[in-house]
Amino acid sequence: MKELLEHPSWASYDFFSSEYSAHKVFDGRELSSEAQRDVLESYYLKSLDSTAAIGWVHNRNAWVMKTYYLDRNTHNFLACEAPGPPSDTLKLPGFAPGSYFVSWFPTRLNSTFHPPQMELQTDLDTLEIPLAGYFGGVSNNYLDTLRSDYTFIITPGPFMKRLHRPSVVEQPVSAGWDFGLYPNPTRDGFYLAMQDEVPKEIALFDLAGRRITQVVNVTDLIHYFSVEHLAMGTYWVRVSNGTDQKVKKLMVH
Repeated sequence: MKELLEHPSWASYDFFSSEYSAHKVFDGRELSSEAQRDVLESYYLKSLDSTAAIGWVHNRNAWVMKTYYLDRNTHNFLACEAPGPPSDTLKLPGFAPGSYFVSWFPTRLNSTFHPPQMELQTDLDTLEIPLAGYFGGVSNNYLDTLRSDYTFIITPGPFMKRLHRPSVVEQPVSAGWDFGLYPNPTRDGFYLAMQDEVPKEIALFDLAGRRITQVVNVTDLIHYFSVEHLAMGTYWVRVSNGTDQKVKKLMVH
């Protein structure tokens, strides 16, 4: 959870520096306590402008009273049936009309199973998230813990969950002594593509020429440079190997 809260794509929304409200839903239906075991429950925090949220959703079918013995030697620890319609659609009220990206994360250590990122549109105040096929299942007579609950983040813009390391072939360096810089513009960081492994100095300057940061003895052919702490604006990136140097403009948005 700490890594999720500190993720650059989430930290850029500065969610916890302003006010937010807490919510809980059981897919929006009024059910008896017995029937509620077959629905999804969700707890989430939503920004006051109703455009961003972070929360958790759980299949209430995964609970201890589902345990039973298949025979005297085989114990079905927890049965986790998938919720059927309409409980397989999570309904979160209070969102402003518009487009949203829902990004999912596993809740178990070393687990990578989770629903894919979803781009949804709502014209009302309720965001409906289809989750059929993503909950339930029993593996080896035990609860399939990878399919009982997930955490989620809802944002108005795309959420970059991973920073992929591109190859030099994808971004060829110009002829002569040079370096590649991409993506540009950027929000979280950029890559520098080098022609050789000769130690280099990389420096970042603002428009007034003040040096913001510097790294030395860089020998990577591909080097990642984080700028998530910088304000939006224009900067200069200088790379030098002691003999040659070149400066390029960088846009942070």
